[in-house]
Amino acid sequence: MKIEGEKSPSQALQKALSKLGNTIIGIDEVQNIITPWFIRVLSVAYNTTDIRFVYTGSMIVMSKILTGEGKGEKFSYQFKGRPIIEIEIKPFTFEESVNFLKYGKDTCNINMSEEEIIDASNTYRGIIV
Repeated sequence: MKIEGEKSPSQALQKALSKLGNTIIGIDEVQNIITPWFIRVLSVAYNTTDIRFVYTGSMIVMSKILTGEGKGEKFSYQFKGRPIIEIEIKPFTFEESVNFLKYGKDTCNINMSEEEIIDASNTYRGIIV
């Protein structure tokens, strides 16, 4: 996304977010967000719009900062009005991986052999990708 015409990037981003309406925005690898101004922008969007955010990543650090449980600068006071829900997904066991892939294959009508399911389960070692 490219945003132009504002004096600051945060104002431009806030303006763009305010126009999205009832939207869900997914931010992957959230642990890489280290800029406080970006967190403030998310806070404004969270508190003043119908936007909902889904944060994913391999490290829990960012969610701890957002909820005020982490070390360093606390941003949780900026996130008010709607609760922050944290869901931690642990890797599947081999059996869970196989069952998950079989279910997905059947549900989505995907042609996938038993060998491919076993190979994928071994390759990804239960990590949900």
